[in-house]
Amino acid sequence: MNTKKNEPIIQQVRFEKTFKEDAIEYGTEVAVNRALPDFRDGLKPVDRRILYSMVESKFFQSKPYHKSALVVGRVMGEYHAHGDASIYDVLVRMSCFWRQQLKYIDLKGNNGNYLGRPAAASRYTEVRLDGLVDELLKRLQFGVVPFIDNYSFDKKEPTVLPIPIPALLINGAFGIASGFISSIPEHNPIEALQAFKVFCKKRKVTLEDIYKVMPGPDFVLGGEIFKIEDMRQFYECGSASINVRGKTKIEKNKVIIYEVPYNLSGSILDYFENLTDLIANKKLVNAQSVTNYSDKKGVWIEVTAKNKDVVKDLERELYDKTALQSTKPLRFNVVNGGRPVKMNLMEYFTSYKEFVLDTIKKDAQVKLEKLEHQILISSGIMTALDKIDLIIELIRNSKSNSEAIEALQSGKVTEKQFKTKTAFKEAKKFSFTEEQARAIVAIQLGRLSNLSKIELIDKHNELLKEKNSLSEIISDEKKQEKVLLKDIDFFIKLFTSMGFDKRKTTISNQDFVQYKETEKVFEYNLNLDKFGYLKLLNPESKQEDSLVSKIVSSKDSIGFFSNLGNFHKFKLSDFKSHTLKDKGELLSGLIQKPSPEEYLIINSHSMLHFSETDKEENQQVFICTSDGFAKTVLAEEYNVKTRRSVGTKLTPGQEVVSAELVQDGIDFAVLVTEKGKVKG
Repeated sequence: MNTKKNEPIIQQVRFEKTFKEDAIEYGTEVAVNRALPDFRDGLKPVDRRILYSMVESKFFQSKPYHKSALVVGRVMGEYHAHGDASIYDVLVRMSCFWRQQLKYIDLKGNNGNYLGRPAAASRYTEVRLDGLVDELLKRLQFGVVPFIDNYSFDKKEPTVLPIPIPALLINGAFGIASGFISSIPEHNPIEALQAFKVFCKKRKVTLEDIYKVMPGPDFVLGGEIFKIEDMRQFYECGSASINVRGKTKIEKNKVIIYEVPYNLSGSILDYFENLTDLIANKKLVNAQSVTNYSDKKGVWIEVTAKNKDVVKDLERELYDKTALQSTKPLRFNVVNGGRPVKMNLMEYFTSYKEFVLDTIKKDAQVKLEKLEHQILISSGIMTALDKIDLIIELIRNSKSNSEAIEALQSGKVTEKQFKTKTAFKEAKKFSFTEEQARAIVAIQLGRLSNLSKIELIDKHNELLKEKNSLSEIISDEKKQEKVLLKDIDFFIKLFTSMGFDKRKTTISNQDFVQYKETEKVFEYNLNLDKFGYLKLLNPESKQEDSLVSKIVSSKDSIGFFSNLGNFHKFKLSDFKSHTLKDKGELLSGLIQKPSPEEYLIINSHSMLHFSETDKEENQQVFICTSDGFAKTVLAEEYNVKTRRSVGTKLTPGQEVVSAELVQDGIDFAVLVTEKGKVKG
């Protein structure tokens, strides 16, 4: 054995065992102290520290706003030794109605919006506690919940807040740790309280009893939960999947999205951009365009179909191909007793009820201690009233308050302090407690002589009555349950006044909306003007100044030669439909240009039309170059798959000046030069 001083001690360990133990310890630490909510108050440590710091600083609803940066700094400096950005993110989240059912923070300024725009920096916003927090934390004090040292051992912080409602179920929670994930959906506050009330009142409660008052989650932005039986496994065993989708309606040739699933809350702008990309990349085959009219009043996204006949297909396509319909995992993983555990709904209600009853009992004990002190003082003052003149004489003739207090406690008085020997003898009998003596001396002499004994007796009797009531609560669990049910009824009434009496999310047993892609064929009136702008109009519409006007199918293709001898082919299915007011699409801007000098040859007969259903046989293309070379080629030879191909080979300096469709059987052509010479 090596016993040299300062020599490092080397211990042999099994790497895989040590690594596993350290990983479990690290994962548990992260889960408990960072990522997972405590089942009792539904809060993560940073949430709880923010609220407690603001309570400690008296930043209540009745007080002025304070800079968010001040709150973040205090929380970080006194309780949460982590980054300021993460603290501010949580502070903002607790002020957003679209991120949790109940707001805990009243934020003045820009806290972002449900569309996805970020909040202003902490130096620009101001905060205070929401008025609801006054009611939720009315039992917060030493002795009711455990307090521990903060990270620097110079302050105390609560390990849990005595929230008297099932806040975890109402606001939901999401957190990821090493090996753990918590994903608890939010619920309607009134339904959650009614469900908890049913659990507390009935001896034997089943989930079916719960479903009658709380059929499932309820999200702020509405939407729909479908295949609800899949989700209810979450209540039974603590893990499941939830199927959610938004709500749409059809108006003419448009699909309007007016509610989104909860997973799109705070990211609607990203969803809109995704729709734009899908349409641009032809992934949504029935969509022509999308416009976002969403504002503070609500979601309103209009997706225009290519044709009114496919608008229902577009609706199914939006559900099937985008985040408008999705499945998300749910996990009821929480902190219980300082370690991460998985719960089901009944286990949660059981444990939460025990916690609330315990806080009610401890709150009564703390109140009783304070009340007993008040009763002691009250009885002392009533006793003093019986000898009020004697006590006033003692206080007036004492050199100091401390001398008077000592005299009232022990009867140590001198004969000089009193006018008569009888008064002196009576004063020697004083035996008030220190608290009583201090309370008597603290009362002004003028007020002491005017105190009404009847009023004091009535007040004293009220204190005794309250003492009996608190004693009953402490000793009788049924009395504690009565207080619990009274709290539930109070908050149900409060939440009803706040507008939570109606569900926002629809629940159904419907299945997934699926889209089966089939090739759609549309008929258009193709119009091409002299500037090379192409429009696909309704068959009944027609552009008056068009070079070309032709009825075509969306399965058809068209093609044009360029001055450099290349042939460019376009699928009509790649174009959106147009109206007469639209400018159209410039074909020259769509070609794959090998040279900036290249342009398309466009005139009334230069367009090649390829159709599978209406083939025109024996069509030929008459091609003429700048040096007078001419030839004819069958148009069908250019019906190739590639968008760009060689139309005709050219020698250096040559350019194609004309490429027009001609019918088979033409025997001659006339070429006219720039100087007016004719060649046959």
